[in-house]
Order: sequence, then structure tokens, then C-alpha cells
Amino acid sequence: MVIPIQYSYISWNPPKLTDEEELALGRQIAVQGREHFVAEFRKSIGRRKGQPERQPASPLKIFIAILFFVGGISFVVAVGMGPLLVFGIVMITGIYLVSMHFATRKFERWIDRLVAKYAEHAAKGEQ
Repeated sequence: MVIPIQYSYISWNPPKLTDEEELALGRQIAVQGREHFVAEFRKSIGRRKGQPERQPASPLKIFIAILFFVGGISFVVAVGMGPLLVFGIVMITGIYLVSMHFATRKFERWIDRLVAKYAEHAAKGEQ
């Protein structure tokens, strides 16, 4: 029996900005707060550019999805593939969560660099 497995991982690279754009963004981050930008980044994980925010699922759809999931798990366990399923779930979840952590850390370091660049610019009194 072959069970297809699909996984996803998160990656992020900083955009290419001019010095003026970096300073403007650094100022905006300093004014609004670092936590706001990190929270927005975490909310946007998994969405593609231009993809609208999804509406929450109805309780009926959630109930049907849970029934389908429980039925699928019961079938896999009944045919003796339970340990393989657990291993697959752990691996897929691990890949996703670890990649999300590294992407978030990279984003946070980029934000810190922008704020530091803006602070240095403001300390020099440059306009």
C-alpha cells in the first residue's frame, strides 16, 4: 500500500530595497513596534501574494472534516499502518514548524537591522 505524503516548508528572503526605502521602513517599524511586524509576518505565513484572507469555515464544514479525518485515521490504524502514520505526521509537522521558526528568525534579524540603520541615521541627525 502506498500512501502519498505532501509537506510544505516556509522560507523567506529579505526584499531588495534602496537605502531610502530601508530607512523609511526602519522608521515605520520603530514607530509601530517590532512586535506588530512580526505578528503580521506570522499571520501571513502560508498565504501567497495577492491571496485574499479566507473566511472562517462554518461549524458544519469543520464537523465533516473532523469526521473524515477520524475515519481516515481509523482506517489506517485498522490496516496496521498506525506507527507509519504517526511517524509521517511527526516528520511533516516537524519540517513545517522548524522551517517556520527559521524563516521567522531571519525576518526578525532583518527587522532589527532596519531599525538599527534608522536609529544610526537619526542619531547622526541626517534627513
